[in-house]
Amino acid sequence: MADERSLPELGRTLDRHDTEIREIRRDYVPREVLQAAVDRITRLEQAATSEKSGNRMWLLGLGQTVIGVVLGIVGGYLTMKGGK
Repeated sequence: MADERSLPELGRTLDRHDTEIREIRRDYVPREVLQAAVDRITRLEQAATSEKSGNRMWLLGLGQTVIGVVLGIVGGYLTMKGGK
């Protein structure tokens, strides 16, 4: 069965649908894009934070090792001198 609407009516209907689609895009697409950007930034910040804390822990461990070696050398030297 064919649609009995006239060509001008179909044109108005298409214009109305185009307007509705533009409104939907204006309201929803930017929100989706914004949410995707926020999610991406959050993931990057979390990755950077874990990397920084990993580097910080490595540096603290290295510092402890160096201090331990220096104190061991000083202690060994004092022990060999016999406290004189």
